[in-house]
Amino acid sequence: MIKKARYFLEYVFLRAVVFFLNMLSDNAIRRVASAAGFLWYGIDTKRRGVARRNIDYAFPEMSDDEKKGILRDSYKNIIETFIAFPRISRFNSENIKDIFEFQCEEYYEEALKRGKGVFLLTGHHGNWEFAAAAHSIKHGGMVAVAKDIHNPYINAYIKALRRGVGMDVVRPRNAVFKLMRSLKQGRTIAMLLDQNTLKHEAVFVKFFGRPAATQYAMALMALKTGAAVVPGYIVRGRNGKGYVIRYERPIFVEDGGDKERAIVEWTQHFTSVLEAHIRMAPAQWFWVHDRFKTKPGPDGRGPHFPPQGGRA
Repeated sequence: MIKKARYFLEYVFLRAVVFFLNMLSDNAIRRVASAAGFLWYGIDTKRRGVARRNIDYAFPEMSDDEKKGILRDSYKNIIETFIAFPRISRFNSENIKDIFEFQCEEYYEEALKRGKGVFLLTGHHGNWEFAAAAHSIKHGGMVAVAKDIHNPYINAYIKALRRGVGMDVVRPRNAVFKLMRSLKQGRTIAMLLDQNTLKHEAVFVKFFGRPAATQYAMALMALKTGAAVVPGYIVRGRNGKGYVIRYERPIFVEDGGDKERAIVEWTQHFTSVLEAHIRMAPAQWFWVHDRFKTKPGPDGRGPHFPPQGGRA
C-alpha cells in the first residue's frame, strides 16, 4: 500500500511538471534543459565517471576540453529528450513537416515494399523519442521495443503517449513471437541496439574498440524472416532549429551457410553503423549508460551462444 501511494504521488508530481513544461516555448524548454543538464552534470558524480570513461575510450585523440564539452552537451541532450517527450502528443501529420526534415526516405520505402517487414536500426542518439513519434505518424505506425517503467502509473502514461502517435509498445523480454508476427504482417519494428544486455541474451561485438554485450535478436529475426534492416538517426537541425531524420540504405542479411557466425557478423555490422552515427554527433549520444557493464567469458562469448529458439 505504501509503495502504491508513493508511485501515485510520483505520477501526480510528474503530471504537474509536464503541465508546467507544456506551457513553455521550445526555446524555453532548451534553456531549462541546459540549466538542468549543467546541474545534473555537477552533482551526478557516478554517472559522470561512467560517461567520461566511455568518452576516453571512444576518443583517445581528443583533448580534455573537447571531452568535457561532449560530456556536458550530452547531459543537456538527455534532459531535453526526457522533458520534451510529452510534447509528442502535439504532433500530427501537418505540424511534423515544420519540425522535422526527413532525408532519404526512399531507402525506407524501398525496404517496406518488399512486404517482409522492416527493422529500424537506431540508438539513444539525438531526440530518439521524437524520431520514433515522427516516423510513426508519417508512415502509419510502427512497433517499438521498450522496457517498462517500475512505476505502473508512469508506465501507463508513457505507453498512452506512444500509442497516441501510432506506436505499439512491446517489452524486450520474451517478445520474439510478437515481433515475428509483426514482421509477417509487413510492419516496421524500431530497436535501439546501443545498450548493455545480459550475457545469455548477447553476443559480444566491438563498440568503439571494446567488447560490448549486444542483443542479437535483430540479426536472428532478420535472417529468419528476410526483413530488411534500415539504419536511421536523428540530429538537431542547423542552428538548433528543428530536427533532421535521415534513413540509410537498407541492409539485407544472409547467413552464408553458417547461421551462428552470421548472427555475430551482422550484429557487429549493425553496431559499427551505430558507432558511425555517434561519431558524427557525439554530444548527442547517451554516454552516461554503462555500455560495457557485462563482461565476456574467456572465449569472448556469453554462456549460451546463441540460445536455441532465439530468445530475446
